[in-house]
Amino acid sequence: MLAQTMLPLSACQAKFGTENAKDGNGVDHILQFNFTNPDNSMICAARIGVPTASACNGGPLIVPGADASKDYQVGIVSWGAEGCANAINVYTDVGMIFDWIQDTVFRWTGDRLHPWTPPPFRPVTGTVLADNTGTGFDGKPVTYTGAKGAPLDIISSVPTKGVGWYLNGILTDGSSPGSRALGYVAWSYGATLAAQASPNGRLAVTLNNTPIRQGHAPDLGKLVTVRYPRDSCRRGWCADRLLEITVRPFITVTIIQPWISGATWGSRGTFVPWLQVKVTLLQKPGQQPTGVLGQTILV
Repeated sequence: MLAQTMLPLSACQAKFGTENAKDGNGVDHILQFNFTNPDNSMICAARIGVPTASACNGGPLIVPGADASKDYQVGIVSWGAEGCANAINVYTDVGMIFDWIQDTVFRWTGDRLHPWTPPPFRPVTGTVLADNTGTGFDGKPVTYTGAKGAPLDIISSVPTKGVGWYLNGILTDGSSPGSRALGYVAWSYGATLAAQASPNGRLAVTLNNTPIRQGHAPDLGKLVTVRYPRDSCRRGWCADRLLEITVRPFITVTIIQPWISGATWGSRGTFVPWLQVKVTLLQKPGQQPTGVLGQTILV
């Protein structure tokens, strides 16, 4: 394994622009390379550490990420005039030959009629539930912690340019002593639509701090659909309350106030004093989102 530093193409040209080489019959040849040509598919890197392998033909040039799953390959070992372990080595630029790799592999692996294209993104759903529990976009359990009244980043995206979007909450008591749940949830994307559960089971919904009545969903433009239906109750039972926001084409946020039935048959149930959140990503985010759910999908 070699630790190497990428070099500018001008340094590659200075080192390898002209090389002497012998062919299979031992005849000397002078080889000319142009690393600055727009069609050039070679890059080079310099050794900054001591090699631990005696050979590296065909190996990858890797840029390490935070962990192995985030590494990405930028080059394939090609050649070096002085051997693998010496100061500068030449690599094939993966980005320049990706189309060739793609076409060649698919010519060799069956009778496919079309070149490979990335599979379409399939919507994924994550949840933040009561009592410090939830499920990530990857299907694995997630947990969250914090004091009562503390903020919680559920999922947010802050671009370097343009308008960011945010789904944040404020923690309250959960259903068991010492546990936490969401007492307040706010979705912000230009406007801010928020829901807050009260200790007596009421639900207050606001748009930019202006109260919204059930059954009167606000109009936020052609790309945004808001559902805030009236309570649906019969015979001492009610459906969960919902506030659903869909921003096409990328996300649906559903804020839920659950209903729990009475402890005994015929006794009246109630709406709980906390909220749950379900988030469905309809397309892959343009950048890595943050938050307890955002960190469960890698972009």
